[in-house]
Amino acid sequence: MSSLLFLFLTVLQVWLVSSWMPMLHLGHPMTAKNELNLTGFASQGGFGGREAYLKQKLDHTQEVKEWSQRYFFNNRYYRKGGNVAFLMLGGMGVLDIGWVTNEKIPFVQMAKERGAMMFALEHRFYGKSRPTDDLSVKNLKYLTIEQAIGDIKTFIKAMNKKHNLKDAKWIVFGGSYAGSLALWAREKYKDENLIAGAVASSPIMRPKFDFWG
Repeated sequence: MSSLLFLFLTVLQVWLVSSWMPMLHLGHPMTAKNELNLTGFASQGGFGGREAYLKQKLDHTQEVKEWSQRYFFNNRYYRKGGNVAFLMLGGMGVLDIGWVTNEKIPFVQMAKERGAMMFALEHRFYGKSRPTDDLSVKNLKYLTIEQAIGDIKTFIKAMNKKHNLKDAKWIVFGGSYAGSLALWAREKYKDENLIAGAVASSPIMRPKFDFWG
């Protein structure tokens, strides 16, 4: 009897904690992505999210072969003349169209409030954004912070031209490593007036090769 009571109390405690926990914290899911149902909002239609691909250089420092980088965009809330664009940067994982369609996400909520066009850029070597045929050491030399930041610059310039975003104010967003990318890109291209601002959630502030050495 006592063991059954203990089991019941344990299950009750877990249920109470999970029901109290917020779905999002600082723009990131607190539970599994499937529970948040990022893709569900896109599949219901009417939210304007689309998948597309952009030609990128494999190496931004020289003329080499090109590859196709995946991104998502949504102009549902865009107010013409406002020239505001939000860009969510993908990190170490597959990017989901829900980042530009799910109205439970602060990124989408802020875009709606500001009348911004939304974009989400998948990081090279993740998801469907594969620059090379395999992940050999020879090819992984193109998986660097510098190349990822170069992708951001090329992407913003291409979208300005494609969507006629003249003098657009670009705000880049990211969390963890992607948050650091947002800050680094903002700093690197500040003299080019490419990025007006960056929103970084829990970014890496002190990158170090080996914390134990």
